[in-house]
Amino acid sequence: MDSKVKIFALGGLDEEGKDCYCVDVDGDLFVIECGIREPDKTMPGVDYVMPRFDYLVANKSRIKGYFLTHGHDDAMGGLAYLYQAAPAPIYGSKVSIEMLKMFTRHVKKDPSMYEFHVVEPTSSFQVAGRTINYFQTAHNIAGSSGISISTSLGNVVFVGDFVIENAANGSYLCDLNALGKIADHPTLALMCESIYAERVGYTAPQYKLTPKIEDIIKNAPGRVFVSIFASDLYNVSELISLAIANRKRIVCYDSSVQETLEAMQGCGELLIPRDNFASLDDILRYKDTDLVVLLTGFGAKIFRKMALLASGQNEDKRIRLKSTDTFVVASMSSDNTELEYT
Repeated sequence: MDSKVKIFALGGLDEEGKDCYCVDVDGDLFVIECGIREPDKTMPGVDYVMPRFDYLVANKSRIKGYFLTHGHDDAMGGLAYLYQAAPAPIYGSKVSIEMLKMFTRHVKKDPSMYEFHVVEPTSSFQVAGRTINYFQTAHNIAGSSGISISTSLGNVVFVGDFVIENAANGSYLCDLNALGKIADHPTLALMCESIYAERVGYTAPQYKLTPKIEDIIKNAPGRVFVSIFASDLYNVSELISLAIANRKRIVCYDSSVQETLEAMQGCGELLIPRDNFASLDDILRYKDTDLVVLLTGFGAKIFRKMALLASGQNEDKRIRLKSTDTFVVASMSSDNTELEYT
């Protein structure tokens, strides 16, 4: 007898952010992504907007797992608020799970009680008697994947956020071979990102930062400050590579930057040689032209950090902007953060 399959969304349709998609197979619930988005200016006092979780809480006994495609808060941040009310195993790459842990602590919640299952970006495993296939995709964060869930009617395939990037490698490779193997079997439904689908042609991998800032890093008259979202690991890795190539030292602006780097180094990402790192305590020991100061953060908070630094109201008095400093804003405004950005 064929499976009874229901596919529906609790968020993420016709909007950017708070992605949350459910696949119900014979009463078993598989939840793909569980994100948040930033509030707009009509929502004063609201920290984040998230899907309505009433259905998942009411049916928590049927949830067989939460499946992360990547470590951006618009795809996984909601779990920090949902998990205690509807606990279930969480599956994702090492990077995705580390980013979820970081975000959970960021909103002052404890991820130590979560049930995490680390899977390779391209891998196959069983959940509730069904084959789950992960296939690695190219995105601006390492460890990104699409997901396939098997049913007797065919696979339900969820691609996640991705770009077609033939020149990528390692942690940012799009594994078309793995996707091809899934395509060898019947497909019941394909759930695919549709941003810019109405435009003719291809979307270039515009997340690459190196061509835009290489000359700045090399020739800046003083320190270079660079703001990058904590989850844009590709951009952070580019900045580290540029610092190494130009014999510069990376300085973490605050403890949250340090936490990001330490967490990713534990995953084998964002490795910084000792000779290319400087602490805030040692910042006065080096020439300004030898320093690159990295600011990171989640959502609108990174823009608030920049505003405080620009006005001289930042807490750490060891850092004050100088006329010779160069500031690169590589954390572009997203929907609902325009006010903080400007």
